[in-house]
Amino acid sequence: MKNLFLLLLFPAFFAGAQHYAWQPDFNAQVTVLTPLPNGRWLLGGAVSGTGWLFSRGYMAETTPDGDYLSSNEANLIDRTVIRAIIPLPDGRRVSGGISHGCDVTLGGFIQLQDSAGEAIWTKKYDPSQSPPFLVPAITAMLLTPGQEILAAGEDKIWRLELETGLLLEEKQLAGEEITDLVYASDGKSYLFAVGKSIYGMDVDLNTTLLNTIPEAGKYYARVVAAPNNGFFALRNDNKILYRRWTGVGFNWITIDPAFDINDIETTGNGAVLCGLKNGKGYVSDIIDTSAQLETIAFTLTQPDLIPQQIGLAPLSGAYMLAGVELHGPSPRTWDKVWVVSSGSQNFWIQSFQPDGSTQNTTADAALVELVAHKLPKAQPYDGQPWSLLKWFIYVDGEFSVRLKNIGAETLQSVHVLAGRYSVDDPGFCPSKQYINKRFEQLGLAPGADTLLYLGYVGYGYTETVMPWEICFWATVPNSQTDANHDNDYVCGEFNLVSADHEPEFAGISLYPNPAQDALYLQLNGEAPGLCRIFNAAGQLAAEQTPVSTPAGYTLDVSRLPAGFYWLKTERGQGRFVKM
Repeated sequence: MKNLFLLLLFPAFFAGAQHYAWQPDFNAQVTVLTPLPNGRWLLGGAVSGTGWLFSRGYMAETTPDGDYLSSNEANLIDRTVIRAIIPLPDGRRVSGGISHGCDVTLGGFIQLQDSAGEAIWTKKYDPSQSPPFLVPAITAMLLTPGQEILAAGEDKIWRLELETGLLLEEKQLAGEEITDLVYASDGKSYLFAVGKSIYGMDVDLNTTLLNTIPEAGKYYARVVAAPNNGFFALRNDNKILYRRWTGVGFNWITIDPAFDINDIETTGNGAVLCGLKNGKGYVSDIIDTSAQLETIAFTLTQPDLIPQQIGLAPLSGAYMLAGVELHGPSPRTWDKVWVVSSGSQNFWIQSFQPDGSTQNTTADAALVELVAHKLPKAQPYDGQPWSLLKWFIYVDGEFSVRLKNIGAETLQSVHVLAGRYSVDDPGFCPSKQYINKRFEQLGLAPGADTLLYLGYVGYGYTETVMPWEICFWATVPNSQTDANHDNDYVCGEFNLVSADHEPEFAGISLYPNPAQDALYLQLNGEAPGLCRIFNAAGQLAAEQTPVSTPAGYTLDVSRLPAGFYWLKTERGQGRFVKM
């Protein structure tokens, strides 16, 4: 969570093109966004494969223009999610969150890392102790003026020694989950949300009840400080309670922003919110003019951008949004953390002025063709009676996709992903297969296209192979968000039963190898057909129909740069070196 008392110490973030997107894994989520003294931003959350049974805690220090990105992960057990970070002035960081098994809840963790991301000490579940040592699932942390850590999670507040992690004190509440812990506006006392209530707390951890929700089924999800010991408290029904100082006492105002709120941050004269309205990213600024409350709001124009965290750039007043971008076959779905999307999610961060204006450029990478060089093979799988997995894909297939640059700028880089076409483990905690391959130095001019070789895809278990579907999609073109998500994917359906009866690809005799000007092909007297040559990065380097000569079929490779190449034909495949 963000430390209010630190915000006044940070310099204004510089102006410029402030937009960046990146894809470290298949899925992503953002739970923390904090400004740093050097003008960068610290983002925290998790990355995972196609589902959240297995995830790794993730932290990235970045600039919104992508000029700087440094990241590291925390992988304590099957499912790790960072939910709170304390950045220290010397570059070290304290992180905390949840740490569960794929099918069992084990609590949380707290970890101090050095500036390189290496753990100095870690508090986590320890079954070797009697009884086993349990750490609550951490939701918020603060650093006290005395250089101690206050960590809140489940129904506990811990006070720990910063340098050693020694537990100094534990305060247990009445069984309800603490969802937030922040500094009050005086920078000395605290506010925390627990279940249906908001409490104040002094430095000795003595608590005072400030408010309780009377309605059943409602609880407080967040709390942020307002001037003169006031606060904004976000409820799970997206309503906000504002404790407002009038000069002689407090007024209690209930605000209904009328959209799904993911995050709230305090400003000098109100609060700013981010979330979704009518399926689109939305930002709303609540301004207290003393005379009345005013609201300024704007909608994100780009598709499938989910703002999960919002920060305030000190002094400049710009809003920093961070979240995930959805890609893949339609409909692309997202529901906060645990619901699996139909495609993938990548990180993005972007700066906006309070009126919604932003310096932003987007790229548009489209996939227009799926080429199956070789289909996977499948055989029936006799698993558990309750399992829906009835087929085992035991030989990988080979695929390429044709990438077209629809944007106005040269396309230099892109990620290509595929997922959920099979499961690698039919057990109780299945992990679905996926690929995430980055292509760089494309140099693809506007309107141009090229074929990208993806290699072997398809191993694992699946429900059906009649037909078997696989989809590929492009993400983060030029490390930017994509202007159009309806043209960035391509799908194909294949009958893998028939693949079991197809002949194996034969190896092609290639000579001379290494080659300089001409490359000769020989394949059991058969014509090789159309030949595609891919470089070591998987990019299509040449496409030719070989010429028949007395010495064999020949290809002109004189214009290829020196390097290693894959040759794919309608009859076989091979490798060669160009001198």
